[in-house]
Amino acid sequence: MEMTEEYLFTCKKCGFHDLRVMYEYKVITSYTKILPCECGHTEDGIAGVQTHSVEIDYRDDGYLDDDHHVEWEEIREEIDREESTEDEVFCPQCLKENKDLDPKWEISNESSGVDENSVEYLVYCDGCEREIEFGFSHPNRGGRIWPAECTDFNPWKSWPDPRYIESWRKKNWLRPKKKRNK
Repeated sequence: MEMTEEYLFTCKKCGFHDLRVMYEYKVITSYTKILPCECGHTEDGIAGVQTHSVEIDYRDDGYLDDDHHVEWEEIREEIDREESTEDEVFCPQCLKENKDLDPKWEISNESSGVDENSVEYLVYCDGCEREIEFGFSHPNRGGRIWPAECTDFNPWKSWPDPRYIESWRKKNWLRPKKKRNK
């Protein structure tokens, strides 16, 4: 008697069983550098202000396991980098004298974080790279990932990724809203 292995996912296009997850996001780091005015030309003692901003787009890849958790690869891929600097000069003399003397500049207001508006998840077949609709086990992209083509998928136990809300609405897969007691 031949045993057939049951798979959580089988691609309807190529027959592969592995699901790849991609997580893309932007990290924004900004800081301000202040150059003190040493000649007394300015009232507040500031010769110049430089505001630096670095935006880096990253991509993390991994595979979805049978428990719907992602096993992330250790390499984070940088896909794009954008840097900008804005200068404000209050004392040209001090700025000219200290242009290349970085130790004189003082860093303040440093911040870094993920731009939540840039976050995007993608689930696709690892064989043919066909995109697969999916949801999450918790609201706001929380918890485990539940691809719609998995054998154990239940749309009423999932919250759709934001780009699939309309598709799920058309399929009547959205959770019914709870009625309020009056």
